[in-house]
Amino acid sequence: MNKSCGCKVIYIPVGLGAQPIVNPLDAIDFCPLHRAAPAMLEALTDIFAMIQSGELVRDIKKDGQSDWELMMTRFVGKLQKAGQALFQAKGGRE
Repeated sequence: MNKSCGCKVIYIPVGLGAQPIVNPLDAIDFCPLHRAAPAMLEALTDIFAMIQSGELVRDIKKDGQSDWELMMTRFVGKLQKAGQALFQAKGGRE
């Protein structure tokens, strides 16, 4: 069992002396995180595309508040974390 996500991983030997491989279909059946990964990947890709195109904009009504800078710092940090996760999910490529 994969400790990070709870997947049941089944190893299937292939050929004489070959290294075992993981059957991804068996693993996906046991892990909601992996089952949802393609949809999450698509959603994050769409969100970042909307940000880059200017389609997704922020509300500027709160810019005058005293904690505006702190709110934006938290938001940008979370956005960077999501961007890094997307980068890793794509195998480290844009």
